[in-house]
Amino acid sequence: MTPDHSTRREFLIQSAAGAAVLSAAPYGLSASSKAVPGPRTEVRMRDGRPMFFLDDQPYAKPVFETYAPAEKYFRQFAEAGTDVFCFSTNLGFGFSAPLWVGPNQWDFSTLDKLARRVLDVHPNGLLLPRVYLTTPEWWTNAYPEECQTLAHGGKHYRKGTGHGRDLKMFPSLASAKWRSEMADALKHVIQHMQASDYGAHLFGYMITGLMSEEWYHWSIHTDELSDYSAHALRAFREWLSSKYTTKEALQRSWSNPNLDFKTAQAPSQSKRQARRRHRIFRNPAEEMSVIDWYLFYNDLVPDTMEAFLRAAKEASDFRKAVGAFYCYMFEFGGDPEFGHNAMGRLMRSRYLDFAVVTASYFDRQLGSGADYARAPITSAALHGKLWYHDNDTVSFRYDEINAHRTDRETVARYRQELGVTETAEETIWQYRRGAGFVLGNGIFQSFFDLHGGYFDDPELMEEIKRLNSLFVDGQEADTSSVAEILVVSDETSCSYMTFESSFLQQTLQPAQVQLAKLGAPHDSILADDLGAVDFSRYKLVIFLNCVHLTDTQRGLIRRRVLSGNRAVLWCYAPGLFNGAQRSVAAMRDLTGMRLVMDSNPEPVRARIRLNDAGMQLLSKSAASPSVIGHEHVWAQMIHVEDPDAVVLGRLEGGDKAVLAMKSLADHTSIYTLNPVLPASFFRALARRAGAHIYHHRSDTFYASTNFLCVNADGAGRRNLRFPKPVDLVDPFTGKRRAQNTTQYECFLKDKETLLLRVEAT
Repeated sequence: MTPDHSTRREFLIQSAAGAAVLSAAPYGLSASSKAVPGPRTEVRMRDGRPMFFLDDQPYAKPVFETYAPAEKYFRQFAEAGTDVFCFSTNLGFGFSAPLWVGPNQWDFSTLDKLARRVLDVHPNGLLLPRVYLTTPEWWTNAYPEECQTLAHGGKHYRKGTGHGRDLKMFPSLASAKWRSEMADALKHVIQHMQASDYGAHLFGYMITGLMSEEWYHWSIHTDELSDYSAHALRAFREWLSSKYTTKEALQRSWSNPNLDFKTAQAPSQSKRQARRRHRIFRNPAEEMSVIDWYLFYNDLVPDTMEAFLRAAKEASDFRKAVGAFYCYMFEFGGDPEFGHNAMGRLMRSRYLDFAVVTASYFDRQLGSGADYARAPITSAALHGKLWYHDNDTVSFRYDEINAHRTDRETVARYRQELGVTETAEETIWQYRRGAGFVLGNGIFQSFFDLHGGYFDDPELMEEIKRLNSLFVDGQEADTSSVAEILVVSDETSCSYMTFESSFLQQTLQPAQVQLAKLGAPHDSILADDLGAVDFSRYKLVIFLNCVHLTDTQRGLIRRRVLSGNRAVLWCYAPGLFNGAQRSVAAMRDLTGMRLVMDSNPEPVRARIRLNDAGMQLLSKSAASPSVIGHEHVWAQMIHVEDPDAVVLGRLEGGDKAVLAMKSLADHTSIYTLNPVLPASFFRALARRAGAHIYHHRSDTFYASTNFLCVNADGAGRRNLRFPKPVDLVDPFTGKRRAQNTTQYECFLKDKETLLLRVEAT
């Protein structure tokens, strides 16, 4: 099931015990005479990677964030060398006292106290406030006509909906009045901060909104879907007009000769929720209106965000970096009800500098788990946007901090989901694994103390001091990609799946932890960015969920991917859909294999029993499994009937070929029914394709030009191999571990993290 993130964050926030009362002590900084005082902060490209720049100097030291803004925690991080501090403020309800208390009425006292509290402990500190754009209740009560209409026809969520929604109404994202007045309110808040005595300390702004600050629709996990207001219908019709241009094109797509842009309607809740005996796909011949609605519904979120990002950039005269939460497609299992399947749309915004992306709440445990991206991370860099890894790792102090809670079952469940460590040493290893993820992907991170106290330990704060120094030293390092493996995912394809698709939930996110453990780095892009990638160094390309591909995308694949003797792994139903068209022949043409889709739409359990050829590819080691593929994947059967293909595996309990490989003129094509293969199998494919494998065990692994990280899943010796001679340096001590070598051996404890700096000789 898709995780209930709002519940988790509510739990974490409510766990706060003893958060400090806000101090009213004044702070005496003098305000600058400039309209926008303080440093200029921005995101620029450097060595192929986006970075923060602070007054023209690169800045990589992590931000400290917290929901419990006690002076003690700010002081601890200031003493550890942290410069930038983040705390929450909100227009209406949220994590702090509301700012916008009535028409033309403002209360900035709490916000000002928080800002001054940071500067009391760090006079030269910088501020990156989260501004949560919750709409005050007085506003929604005054303008109910600007609010969402739910599927039942009312404006209010029913009692028992939970997560702060009970009996409340929320604005329609398409309301022009709401957008305009909220944007003006945001500008007012920013102008207040910039004119204050702490205005010269502002680093930038994090603009948050909708559920849990993370910009996903209010109606998720309810039976009260939105938005059926006149505002949303108008916006939907405008979106359709932009997509189709002519009514004849719309009529053909929706199979309705009487339709025009003025009469098109949003699909009913029953049409959105239609499953029809657990089928996998929607039928575009009958349901293109639903597919288009979901494409629009997802575009609506970044379109809304852009209005507020623009307001923040304009209010700061484009002198401050501005970011927002988004990019959760993998995490939300591609479910279009969330509105997070429009990363490509957001990445094109000139007003976004950085995307804030929380660490995954799946597979977080040390050793057997990993840090990994919630969406195609490389696409952000392709558009010049900085990926801000919002690292809310909890520590070994979890049990102590939550000992007062009476809901022990919930505490135990989140203990598992949050990857709680048992000792200070394990927590330090987890911090280093997170640093390896950041340095291995050329991104930025925060230390986010969710509800206060997770870092409150001398050993942990000493590690924070070391990591701050590491990131400062790493500012001059090259963290550009060395990946020879590329993973391609598609946002549009998610809207072709049925409501709350278990297939997507069990394939998009579970594949990520296996890819993080294959022993070689990989890049990850949106299908929309196929034309922006240099394919020359990629040996293996994996098409993960690309059931929909446009003519343009197919042309790019044929010209740029299906060449160079590379291997291409096609997962499940590649290219089955193209707009309103569905074609098995198109899949065959794309893959070069004769794929057959069973007429029976009932899903089968997509486990794959390897044959001798499959086991040989996997090297026949004692640890090699004979049955592979994520056990929870169920899919309508698509199998291979091609005499020129080498069968590697058949459906468990059957004889149909569901894993096969075919050598073509200038590339090798591989098909799998189950997209979630074990790390060992991905590794075997990459090795066969000629990609360099650094590490032949299924430990968590990251690498960039100048950094390498291994987090051990089990104790024992590790043997790392490099494609050319390198020097290896301990990045914390500067001690050389090895010189002019292509191989490095060491012993790692279970769950231990090894982080190395790699220098060319």
